[in-house]
Amino acid sequence: MPSRNLSLPCLSIGDALVRSGVDKVTFIGSPGVGKKVMAAASDNLTPVVLELGGKDPMVLCDDADFSQSCNVAMRGFFQNCGQNCIGLERLVVQAPIYDRVVDELTKRVRALRQVMYHPSPCVAGRRKRSSGLTAID
Repeated sequence: MPSRNLSLPCLSIGDALVRSGVDKVTFIGSPGVGKKVMAAASDNLTPVVLELGGKDPMVLCDDADFSQSCNVAMRGFFQNCGQNCIGLERLVVQAPIYDRVVDELTKRVRALRQVMYHPSPCVAGRRKRSSGLTAID
């Protein structure tokens, strides 16, 4: 039997739903309601994922792998065109590497291009790339 996952956009669905025997609860909302969801889910040890409106920071220290950290930052900020409720919103950088981080991320951001995926090999008025992505000029 497939796992029964349930995403709750708000608690108005009710306490009974959280306690209904689902295998997992995902809740996006306020910390106050998130506490209620977690409390109700804890009765049956139902796993929960809570996104409670934080500012989702990334902290980058000078002893971190620089290239990998920049990769993670770019993905965190720009995955799904930035429309991700748990995407990065803040980057806190240790002072000794601040300028280096700004320079590298500026270079990477300037290289970004918006693309649209088209499965057909022929797209009128656009340049088709072998990757299946189409560049929009």
